[in-house]
Amino acid sequence: MVWKMTLPSWLIAFLVALVLTGCTEAKAQHDRSTEPAVEEAAALGNARLDPETGGLPKGQAEGTGSPAASASAAAPSVQATPGAASASEASDGSPPDAPGATDAAASGLQAASEGATASGSPGDSVRTPHLLDVPLIRQLPEYPNGCEVTSLAMLTAYLGLPYTKEELEALLPKDPTEPQLGTDGQLEVWGDPDRGFVGDIRGESIGYSINAGPLAQVFGLVYSAGARNLTGQDFGAVEQAVDRGQPVILWVTEDFHPVSEWVEWRTTEGRVVRAVWNIHAVLLVGYDEDAVYFNNPLTGDKGQKAERAAFIEAWEQLGRQALTYKEEHS
Repeated sequence: MVWKMTLPSWLIAFLVALVLTGCTEAKAQHDRSTEPAVEEAAALGNARLDPETGGLPKGQAEGTGSPAASASAAAPSVQATPGAASASEASDGSPPDAPGATDAAASGLQAASEGATASGSPGDSVRTPHLLDVPLIRQLPEYPNGCEVTSLAMLTAYLGLPYTKEELEALLPKDPTEPQLGTDGQLEVWGDPDRGFVGDIRGESIGYSINAGPLAQVFGLVYSAGARNLTGQDFGAVEQAVDRGQPVILWVTEDFHPVSEWVEWRTTEGRVVRAVWNIHAVLLVGYDEDAVYFNNPLTGDKGQKAERAAFIEAWEQLGRQALTYKEEHS
């Protein structure tokens, strides 16, 4: 048997209202329980976009509240160079969470940092030196002491003159004075580098150098316009020659640093020669604010770089000797 019971309409309405009230209260309790998490998520999502702090919101920037604050406090700060993309903005203008934005910002910071280091001041552009393209000629193995004549060979090759270093060496004036030692074993008398090459250029016995004057005479024998001897002038005159496209032979030291130990001897005419054993000649092909660039006949390096200040100080110690060519129309 099936029982059928009919409820009054007022009772049905009461029961429906009761069920709806319970659902609404349950939803409110759920919303209240998840509200803090939603607010924290929103704060974290906007952390890098806070315009007042330039990064985390004030509370998080001060190290309070969220895990993001702890991460920010522990990480070292990076100061971007003016004009470079910041850590919170990609260099291409895309938002921070866009694919590749972090890599782009990091690359921008690295490039700006390298630019500031190279130029010496933040925001400055890096100056790339223009190096003269001069053929490289090595002094070895023929002339262990022949850096000067080999540098001259590079200069003549730059001018398109058909002379080898061997042909130029045959033209070198030489001072034949043999080294004479005193009773204490110290060098007392030897040749004069202002007259010609002193010692053995081939390295079979002791050898020294030749100064700019007699080397200029050799240059005049193979180049009709002749040599331009800049010896005694300041380094600015050397730079001006390079700016005009003229490589310059310079007398420095093998390590391109000034020296503190010297040796002296007398020539047969009684003139005192003050010298260093590590004297060297190179062909300058470029320069910038921090460095000089040259062809090194001893090591075979083309466009070798050396620290500018130390190089110039060594060059000045050795008499500011500098030699290039005269222009055909001068």
